[in-house]
Amino acid sequence: MNRFDKIFNGVIIGSVAPILLFLSGWWISFPFVEEKNIYIFMLGGLIAGLIVDMVFLKNIIVKAYLLKNYQLIGLYLFFSTCIYGFFMGVPVFNTAMGILAGIYMGRKMIIEKSTDINLNKKVRDVSLFTSLILFLFCISSGLIAMIDDYTALNLEGMFKLPFKVTDFHIVIMIASGTVFLVVFQYFLTYFTCRQVLKMNREI
Repeated sequence: MNRFDKIFNGVIIGSVAPILLFLSGWWISFPFVEEKNIYIFMLGGLIAGLIVDMVFLKNIIVKAYLLKNYQLIGLYLFFSTCIYGFFMGVPVFNTAMGILAGIYMGRKMIIEKSTDINLNKKVRDVSLFTSLILFLFCISSGLIAMIDDYTALNLEGMFKLPFKVTDFHIVIMIASGTVFLVVFQYFLTYFTCRQVLKMNREI
């Protein structure tokens, strides 16, 4: 594991506890605390997360490429959900997760000294996985758009459309957007992972 691995995994894994406890402090206190005081619990959660990192992060980073598949899936879903929520259900920004997954899996395969046969399969598998997760988020966004009474009006105003947007138009936009994003995610993950492997060979 080189310096890049330590920094990359440190930032990714090290952000889990602060974000999780920050959000927990927010959500848990929301029903019971006055709105003006919620920030105290949010800040407390953030500080608690940083303390957790100070105690455990160093040992976890060393074992970052030994994580089980279910642990990696959990991390991926956690960050994907955070991005999805932060951008208010717009799945376009979730494609960034494909880059992170490609970098991680590329470095993991290098460190594990995977054979060429295994490399090809693993690159395809991680690309399919990121595409599948994005597909699910796209479906979620599509369902929300379909049940929202203001979706048509928002689209008309946003794009200054000269015609009335119907449910048929919305379905077509959701379907075409989903196909584009899922395909884009696959090749983005695939390309990133391949580039990481290629760079290592050149070094």
